[in-house]
Amino acid sequence: MEKTLEGNIDGEYVGIKATSDGYIATGHIQNDAVIVKYDISGNMVWKKTFAGTKEEVFTGLITSTDGYVVVGVTQSSDGDLMELNKGIFTGLIVKYDLNGNIVWKSSFGGSGVEIFDCITEASDGYVVVGVTTSIDGDLVGIGSTKNALMLKYDLNGNIKVK
Repeated sequence: MEKTLEGNIDGEYVGIKATSDGYIATGHIQNDAVIVKYDISGNMVWKKTFAGTKEEVFTGLITSTDGYVVVGVTQSSDGDLMELNKGIFTGLIVKYDLNGNIVWKSSFGGSGVEIFDCITEASDGYVVVGVTTSIDGDLVGIGSTKNALMLKYDLNGNIKVK
């Protein structure tokens, strides 16, 4: 199987998982985060972008029985990111159903840079890891100017543990 996304448009996949009926891939097309569902033969079933006027990238994903949870980073505060951006770069987590519809979305950050890199599923939610350079906003009292970051979210996208 050999597939490209959108022909000659600048883009990159940075994550892929096998599903019972194909594959789910994440990354970016130009400045928009993207999640794409392929069938077992590699045919595109659906493609969803998550975008504002600046840059968004999905960097990690997991599959579950009722959908997909992706993490990444955003610079935008408009479009799909209304009220989510908190600084230069903001960590992002989005839950999609099996048809690619957004179930919930959440962000985490301060005035600096927060990037979510990876996600894993826990029995009662999700654990996300990444990096932060903020000491304000959601990070008040957490650390210094550059820290590894680990957060736990519940199944509805609410932060449980910082």
